Amino acid sequence: MKTQHWLGGIVFIGMVIVTAFVMKPNVGNTKPEPTAPKEVAKPQQAADTPPTLPALEPFKDGDTEAHFTGSVVSDRKATLSARMPARIMNVSASEGTPLTLGQVVIQLDDSDIQGQVRTSFAAVQTALTQITRATEGKKAQLLKADTDIATARSGLKQAEIKLQQATLAKDALQGDTTSEKKLAEEAVKKAEIGYDQAVRTRKSLEALSGVGGVSRNDLQSAVSAEKAAYSDLQSAQTQRNRLNNGVTPETTYRIALANKDIETAQAGVHQAEEGVQLAEKAKERIRDVAEQEINTAKAGLEQAKVGWQVARESTDSMRLHAPFAGVATAINAKPGEMAQPGMPLLTVVSLEGLRVDALVTARHLARLKVGLPATVQVDTLPNRKFEARVAQIASSAESDGRTFRVQFRFASPVTLLPGQVAHVRLSFAKP
Repeated sequence: MKTQHWLGGIVFIGMVIVTAFVMKPNVGNTKPEPTAPKEVAKPQQAADTPPTLPALEPFKDGDTEAHFTGSVVSDRKATLSARMPARIMNVSASEGTPLTLGQVVIQLDDSDIQGQVRTSFAAVQTALTQITRATEGKKAQLLKADTDIATARSGLKQAEIKLQQATLAKDALQGDTTSEKKLAEEAVKKAEIGYDQAVRTRKSLEALSGVGGVSRNDLQSAVSAEKAAYSDLQSAQTQRNRLNNGVTPETTYRIALANKDIETAQAGVHQAEEGVQLAEKAKERIRDVAEQEINTAKAGLEQAKVGWQVARESTDSMRLHAPFAGVATAINAKPGEMAQPGMPLLTVVSLEGLRVDALVTARHLARLKVGLPATVQVDTLPNRKFEARVAQIASSAESDGRTFRVQFRFASPVTLLPGQVAHVRLSFAKP
């Protein structure tokens, strides 16, 4: 029986030693503590002795409290690197420097790219000038085309007036011929009346001459008058017949001239109409060519803009910005050195959403559960305690095969820094 008690004591001492070894801070998995930013209030420290936490009791089976050591971790971090080979000109942050969103942290040499920016910008200006010239040229050419169309239409109007005048002249000539025909007809009627009167006078005088009532001279005069009246009648009839048959030389000549004028005027109208059509088609061709020149100039402008945008983006890539507010860590960039694409130069860690990650042995997992309250302390603030809770428990072990990662979330925002060593204290219910 004494031997069994002695062996049990040895086993208990061995478990205490193993537990104490497991509970030591995992220094190899944590980063060196960065310099605290200016806005983080530093704790009161003694002049000679650095602040430390009281020594923590190792976990013992049957205890209702456990201690774990971990590190403060951020949910969000970003590593800055160059997109193309470039010389580092300036680094405006050091370990722990507070950064604001968009703050330039690293400046790379952009002298070559600035030349590309100037060249591409000049190309944009040239393209804009070409568009302006093409647009103004289009306006000027269309204005000239409109003038040509107006001139052609004015010529057409004049040709139409000439045709109208020639037609009216012919109509007037034909009207004059009709009047002459009427006068000739009236002359014939008048001559017929005169002839009939002369015949009756001659016959009356001949009857009187038989009874001796008329002198021979009077009778001879009546005969002569009858002959003269007949001659006038024949002349009037001949003139009427000529007018009715249109064989008057003067009338024929004048009508022929009138028809020639009409034909000439009609040819002028046709030629003027073709001139208007040609002017309108010329305007359409001018518009098409001008539009093509403008579209070509616009396409050149878009291409120039793309080149300018690419050059500007390349310039922006020479300035590495903080993608969010946080602190600078893991700074590998040094002025004068060459930065290669993908090479990590600086890491930005957010101070929002901080948590504590700690490694817990397998035998503690049975007593841990999500939501279990905990207390966190850090070496730099020994008099501060931060309330936290178990947020996540890993379902698989770490590479050592015997520890599991547990995440602790703070109950409220804290002013800590990623990488700080954190001591977590848990209280369990008595078994």
